[in-house]
Amino acid sequence: EASGLGGLVDRLEREADVQRRERVKRERREQQDRKTEERLKASLLRSQAPIHKKTGKQIMFRSAPLLRMRKVVVEDDGYEQAVQEHDIFGVWLGKDGMPNPAAPPKPEQ
Repeated sequence: EASGLGGLVDRLEREADVQRRERVKRERREQQDRKTEERLKASLLRSQAPIHKKTGKQIMFRSAPLLRMRKVVVEDDGYEQAVQEHDIFGVWLGKDGMPNPAAPPKPEQ
């Protein structure tokens, strides 16, 4: 009897696997069909949309890229903060971390 039940269990497991594979295949096909339908709808909307004409002169092929203005970055040397600390506490901390009792020197530009 044990061998008869073993065969039954194997057959039921195979049937369950076959059903699972068919279900996965069907779900994958449905998902692919939905994706295709969405692509077709998007394509149809694009084709029916008004034409976007490009304006301005086209850039010449292999020409140098357009020059863009670069921002000038002002480096903060901490002078304003040092003056404020000196006014409040009477000392200010230099870049090396040492306290200085004298007024902070104005940076040259």
